[in-house]
Amino acid sequence: HTEIAGLAVSHPHADHYGGAEWWLTNWRVKRFVDSGYEGRAQTDGYRKLRALAKSRGAEYRTAHAGQKLDWDKDLDIEVLAPPKEFLELQSDPKKISDHGLLNGNSIVLRVQHGANVFIFPGDAYGMGQRFILTNGLFHQIDEGIVDVRYRGIADQRRSFEALNRQEQ
Repeated sequence: HTEIAGLAVSHPHADHYGGAEWWLTNWRVKRFVDSGYEGRAQTDGYRKLRALAKSRGAEYRTAHAGQKLDWDKDLDIEVLAPPKEFLELQSDPKKISDHGLLNGNSIVLRVQHGANVFIFPGDAYGMGQRFILTNGLFHQIDEGIVDVRYRGIADQRRSFEALNRQEQ
């Protein structure tokens, strides 16, 4: 293979986009996807990464809940979060930190290949997961949940598990 169909960055924290510069510099990346967020806490470093993607020929796209990413005929990629209007943009920084604002507006992807379904939650804990749970998007996570204890889904595991039991 000589190219990457798409590179999605969940949110503009360096631990989530740190390797993207290498991929963009060393491989042909056809599409660069992020949420398009430009509000509070956005960094110049991340803006430079977007500019690099565009300068290297990647098509830049924003992704929001309800959209599909058409990267490969064998993959069904659906965006579960964030909403186009972003969550808590006008929140008091004393109540929702800049860090939490970016995490909560992470891109969450549901990727299906055949019978295999993968959820890529970024760091969408708290408000990001509440958005998925309260907007009827949970039914799209119709298989068992793998709990990876770092951040993200593990924080709302009981909520997801309870909802999964209700829907069965």
